[in-house]
Amino acid sequence: MIKRVEVLISFPVGAHFLENVDNSVYRYFINFIHNLSCFNTQDKCKECSKKEECRYYSMMGDNLNKYPGILIKGDVFEKTHFEKGEQKRFVFYFIGNNEVFSEYVNLFFSNLEQMLFGNFFYLKEISSSYLESKEILINNISLYSPIEKTNFSKVYNDMVSYYNENFKTQYALLEQEYELKQTRMIEWYPIPFRTKKILVKGWIGKMDSPISINSDILEIGMGKYNFVGGGQFETKTKLFM
Repeated sequence: MIKRVEVLISFPVGAHFLENVDNSVYRYFINFIHNLSCFNTQDKCKECSKKEECRYYSMMGDNLNKYPGILIKGDVFEKTHFEKGEQKRFVFYFIGNNEVFSEYVNLFFSNLEQMLFGNFFYLKEISSSYLESKEILINNISLYSPIEKTNFSKVYNDMVSYYNENFKTQYALLEQEYELKQTRMIEWYPIPFRTKKILVKGWIGKMDSPISINSDILEIGMGKYNFVGGGQFETKTKLFM
């Protein structure tokens, strides 16, 4: 089960951002959650004696070392300049039992006081829904943002196993081995969070073998970097089962 929260804002006088606005907002949002959740600001997350009891540490996949339970839909090619009156939609995902934290989105945007990195905005709408989850048979897959290994099955199974164990989801594992072809290494600039700097480095590629995976995984992406837009799919043919 994945809860999707969508936020629509508009820029009445336009806006200009210095970097990818999706990742900037996500980073700021996660820092906001950290401020609300952390009860031991004196120690680093990895050294904190209370980390096993910490809400932030848990929801963020052992402080971003594993698979965070809160993601944002990241567009690698998101523009940084918005004209007068243009709108921007942010999409957050809350995995499994992390849905209880979805109200943080409302609180976060209310606390911005209509200023986003120096740009005035109007909050137009916040809405939520649950992603449909059903098995889909796909004939072709192209990954256009990186995953950590070329072994597609290993990346997929590691992620959904972690979700199942820690966030109480019920995803089935892939039984067959799938390997990416026509691969290429991709590296992004480091993404600095308050508690950790993330270096996104991995593989993109294609796969022509038919494969059955969950429809909601198609939307959120897969792998260790999906929380900042990694592991995003393009599919040419989909047969719903």
